[in-house]
Amino acid sequence: MEKNLYIDASHPNETRVVLKSEENIEDYEYESKKNILVRNNIYLGKVSRVEPSLQAAFVDIGRERHGFLAFNDIQPDYYQIPQGDIRDLKQKEEELREKLKEESKKLEENNSLSALDEDFRNDKNGFNNTDVINTEELNPPNIELNPINKEIDRDVNEIVNIEKKFDKPRQSFGSKRYKIQEVIKPNQIILVQVLKDERGKKGAALSTFISLAGKYTILMPNTP
Repeated sequence: MEKNLYIDASHPNETRVVLKSEENIEDYEYESKKNILVRNNIYLGKVSRVEPSLQAAFVDIGRERHGFLAFNDIQPDYYQIPQGDIRDLKQKEEELREKLKEESKKLEENNSLSALDEDFRNDKNGFNNTDVINTEELNPPNIELNPINKEIDRDVNEIVNIEKKFDKPRQSFGSKRYKIQEVIKPNQIILVQVLKDERGKKGAALSTFISLAGKYTILMPNTP
């Protein structure tokens, strides 16, 4: 699908950007002197207040409205807890990261095996060519034609179940064990990145999981 980006800078006090695909507008943004976009900007902010009912904190980043920082977007390095507990949390992060890598590798291997099996069955020299190969000799009684399919299905189902178990890894690192009022305190200095710009009366959405996009790589320090 072809996409086009249109930038209108004809107005001296406002710049408009539209992302269009065929007959649909995918995204629209504008920036004016009164509304400067700050998404992806990084700020050294200060926690102004903690809201236990929301399990979130409001952070002063130097703008008119304070940013909103959800508990799930706070990495354990900022928790004001004993160092031993922080080490335990980081160890759990590393263990979960290794499990995800192993399951991802296993899924890739099974996908490759399934594709190879499909290619072989559809190939002109494969089992489907009954003119070349006597299927009765290849399929004696009580022997499955293609037992590898059941094995592949079983492995894929296991991997899908594991992926569902770890689909929200950040939440398992600390948000279920601690409450935000126990680990984050007012006036605490914290490094944050803007995820969403301010909308209406709402402040910007923030995260401590920093992401720096480069030409070939994306640097994500302290990100699980």
